[in-house]
Amino acid sequence: MRVTPVDDRGFPAALAAALAVPFVHEGGDGIDFEPFETFLSAEETTDWFRAWTGNGALDGDAFRVFGQDGTGGYAAFC
Repeated sequence: MRVTPVDDRGFPAALAAALAVPFVHEGGDGIDFEPFETFLSAEETTDWFRAWTGNGALDGDAFRVFGQDGTGGYAAFC
């Protein structure tokens, strides 16, 4: 029997707790980071990864995007 992994886009408890702390960025001081409420969807992540690498054959399945900075740059891990 083949088991298909579940694509859970909810945050692990430790990440959710870390992201619950406010990120203050006033007047250019502080941390310029905007956490998302959940990981980006698989489709959004693949679209980003393909645009970022310029390779339409890749997918972003291994990545979990959880926030962005003020320039739109994503924060992710795999």
